[in-house]
Amino acid sequence: EIPVVVISNRDDEFAIDAVAINNRKPGILMARHLLELGHRDVAFISPPLTLRQHQRQKRVEGFLAEFEKAGLGERVIVKACEASRDTVIPSIDSEYRMGRELTEELLSERRLFTAIAALNDMVAFGAMDVLLEKKYRIPGDVSVVGCDNTIFSGLHTIGLTTVEHFVPQKGRDACDIIVRKIESRKTCRQGDEPTSIYHVEYEPRLIVRGSTGYAPERRKMGENR
Repeated sequence: EIPVVVISNRDDEFAIDAVAINNRKPGILMARHLLELGHRDVAFISPPLTLRQHQRQKRVEGFLAEFEKAGLGERVIVKACEASRDTVIPSIDSEYRMGRELTEELLSERRLFTAIAALNDMVAFGAMDVLLEKKYRIPGDVSVVGCDNTIFSGLHTIGLTTVEHFVPQKGRDACDIIVRKIESRKTCRQGDEPTSIYHVEYEPRLIVRGSTGYAPERRKMGENR
C-alpha cells in the first residue's frame, strides 16, 4: 500500500490523511473586510465556476453569505468567465487575462460598485491594471482584494490586500505526513502498522495592504469622476 495525503476543502469528508482549509473562510474574510470599510455595492470576479471547481464555488459562497448576513446579498455582482475557458490548456497569464476581461466588462456595463473582490491574486492584478489604465484610483475610486498572498501581491505598484491560506505550508505538511507514514511502517511488523488518520486544518488570515480603503461616494462606474 502507498501512503496518500489529500489536500482538500475542509467540507470534504475523507477517511484518509488530509491537509485542509475551509474554502468558505477566505471568502468570508474578504467580504467582512470590505463591509467594515463601508462597501455596500461590490463585484466578485472569478474564473469559471463549474461543478468540478468545487473550491472556487466555496470561496464565492463564503463571500456571498457574509453580504447576505448584512442584508446586502442582492448588491453583489458575481461575474465569472465561461466554462469553456477551463477546457483550454492554461498559460502562465490565463487568470490575469480573465481578470482584465471581466473588469472591462463590468466597466462597459456601467454597473454600480465601489470594490472588486477577485477569486485569487492573479485575477485581482488583471482588475487593478485595467482600473489604473482607465484612470481610476485604487483605492480612492475602487478597492480591490484578492486571495492567495502570492509573492507578487506585495510587489505590485499598489500592494494588494489579500488572504493568506498557506499553500506552501500545506504542501510541506502533506509531505511530512507521507514521510511519517513510511517511517512508521519501517519500524512495525507487517500487519501491525498504526491506523491513525492525520487531519491538519489551516486558518486563513487577511493581509491588508494598499489596494483597499473606505468606500467612496457611490456612483456608477464609467460616469465622470
